[in-house]
Amino acid sequence: FIIDHLIERKESELQSGRSSRYRVNIGLIDDAKKCEYIGQELADKIMFDPPIQPTLIFGVADKGIGLKHNIIRSINSSPWYKNLRFANDRKFPKGHGEGTNTENLQDKYIIGARISSDDIIILTNDTITTGGSLSRVIKLIKKIEPKAQIPCAAILYDRQEVNLDGNDALKAFENV
Repeated sequence: FIIDHLIERKESELQSGRSSRYRVNIGLIDDAKKCEYIGQELADKIMFDPPIQPTLIFGVADKGIGLKHNIIRSINSSPWYKNLRFANDRKFPKGHGEGTNTENLQDKYIIGARISSDDIIILTNDTITTGGSLSRVIKLIKKIEPKAQIPCAAILYDRQEVNLDGNDALKAFENV
């Protein structure tokens, strides 16, 4: 229901460089009730369809970050979880302060919880078009911690397009 209200019918250029007659405007999730609804819907999918016991919710920069917080609030209010950890990436390495004088990818690109070998990570993002953002983040996480598991991503909207290689974007994500 809410996703219908997030679609704006106007010509726009996507991050992939493609042109689209519509866009998903996550900025229209602008009050507590919408945030709670989206968070609970995505949390229910994570916890029950199929059941996954994540240790970390990871928001894909930029728009997946806000979704991450909504999902965490919903999951942490359930009786099964006590303190779910969270993190997100930076699209570009940190250019000032801590994390700049190191080759450690975690310090340069990750904000929040440290990624560990026993983590079960759920990615969050607003849309999937080519799968490029998800692929970029999965590769980064695997460079930081190859043993971390990433069983799924919570995505608001699948554009049902192909990636830059001409393959189904969602299927390509499943194979990363």
